[in-house]
Amino acid sequence: MNWMGTQITGVSAAQTRDAVRDWILLDSEPSVDLFCNPAYVTNIHKVDEQLVLATNAGSLTTNLKATIPEYGEVWYDPKAMTNALSLANMTDKHHVPFHAMNDNALVALTPQGPTHFVCGPGNLYYKNPNHKKAILVETLHENMKFYTPRQVGRARQAKKLLHTLACPTVQDLKSIIRMNSIKNCPVTIDDINLADKIFGKDIDSLKGKTT
Repeated sequence: MNWMGTQITGVSAAQTRDAVRDWILLDSEPSVDLFCNPAYVTNIHKVDEQLVLATNAGSLTTNLKATIPEYGEVWYDPKAMTNALSLANMTDKHHVPFHAMNDNALVALTPQGPTHFVCGPGNLYYKNPNHKKAILVETLHENMKFYTPRQVGRARQAKKLLHTLACPTVQDLKSIIRMNSIKNCPVTIDDINLADKIFGKDIDSLKGKTT
């Protein structure tokens, strides 16, 4: 399926329309960001300029823009087929490594944590937030709601230790703790696991180890 027009192989046209309106694609083809699902954006408003886009399904014209929390301003048209982020625009904002061996995904490394766009039908890289008020990434504040202040404090301590040791891998850090290589270290394996759940994968570590 081309994100602007044709159908996913093996899926009916109706199913295609319903499914892709919930998707957020990360695509190398478009040079603009365009959304159609109002649940993913805020501040929908008219602008003086106009977007005219040629697609497989015909021409699309809009003078509406909206804001994606934690990302920025995008074009908006409720008649568009799906929500698409330009890979070129995303790489201008964030580092986007390709993980082929593990989950065949493009990963946008944002300050709020990594956002995975997995390879799905039609070899399209997409994310399905699957939430009525979804935003592009899970925020740190939302993650913290599920833990006590004491647990968050322990997780912060583990993250601080990771950076103090020049960002080893999580598995290496766990090995250091198990071998008691740091005398009187207050950080435990459980604290490291908490940090991973609350803060996500450490961006500094990923940037240093990903090509």
